[in-house]
Amino acid sequence: MALIVVVGAAVGAALALAFRPPMGIAVPTSPPGQILPIGSDPGPYSTDPPTSGAHFPIGLHPGFYDVDSASTLPANVAGYLVANLEQGDVVIWYRCEPAPGACAEMTDQIRTTMRLLGEDRIIAFPWPSLAEPVVLTSWGVGKSIWRSMLQRGYRRRELVCQEEQRSSSTLR
Repeated sequence: MALIVVVGAAVGAALALAFRPPMGIAVPTSPPGQILPIGSDPGPYSTDPPTSGAHFPIGLHPGFYDVDSASTLPANVAGYLVANLEQGDVVIWYRCEPAPGACAEMTDQIRTTMRLLGEDRIIAFPWPSLAEPVVLTSWGVGKSIWRSMLQRGYRRRELVCQEEQRSSSTLR
């Protein structure tokens, strides 16, 4: 009897995984390997924020970039960020809301999430042209996580509680 339950559960889990909807919105990718000389203009990307395309041979160091630190970076920063995507990093693009305190709360949530997930392959970067406040990208995939987090009821307090339970260059 126990074997039938275990086999049935395994089959059910496999079917659920096989037919679940994709995590994000898959977009056509540009061919990988379109490497440009550093400082050149990568031109327009097919998505905003970019999920693939022409890029520089190096990316940015993982971590959280606020508006001030982002403004000190070299021109055509998207070329560096797309290099990160091709190398397997995830970029959390964010756009601060003009409401008082909204930016601080959102960026605190992003920083907490990065600490929970491990910051070694994640970059958070301000991107003012976003349609959503937060978009998560990997090579060829974009996902609006802000709405997902709110729908699941996550608030800063819960993320901090979860975190407490888990005990000179910007280019790499």
